[in-house]
Amino acid sequence: MHHLPAKKIPQRIRLGRQNDFCHLRARSANRLPRKLRLRHLYASVFSLHSHPSLPAILDAIDSIRIIRDSPMPEQNKTRRQMLEEFLAKNPDDAFSRYGLALECMNTGDLAAADTHFRELLERHADYIPAYLMYGQLLVRESRKDEARQVLSSGIAAAVETRHEHARSEMEALLNDMS
Repeated sequence: MHHLPAKKIPQRIRLGRQNDFCHLRARSANRLPRKLRLRHLYASVFSLHSHPSLPAILDAIDSIRIIRDSPMPEQNKTRRQMLEEFLAKNPDDAFSRYGLALECMNTGDLAAADTHFRELLERHADYIPAYLMYGQLLVRESRKDEARQVLSSGIAAAVETRHEHARSEMEALLNDMS
């Protein structure tokens, strides 16, 4: 059995590792798009022979297009519409309901956000982030008594489920209201 000298082993490992990751290397920034590379290639090859059909070949390369059998579907749905579709399929999905409540809150539909937060907390009392965001919504609407109640319930739920960060956030909001 043949043994390599000790000083050549790291070199072999280094080369092996370089080859293992060659597929992850970024494409060269100065690389031309395919159409321009083809144009450049044909221009250089045919110019050596001064081919009479070079202009026709270059025009054909410029007219290359991708043709699809079916048109791509339009993606004109808003985030809210997609979340509403998710909820229609699975009404007990807490994450979709939370996302819809946040989307309603961010777009200014506070009544719908209020409804979705209430329904979320009725169905999933252990969904801790909802308490904080619903509390913030109630504070923004100057409904401080309701906000205190929601945040207190949220703090209790966070202690029970050991969500310390959420608990501290809700306590900070509760203290800022006072």
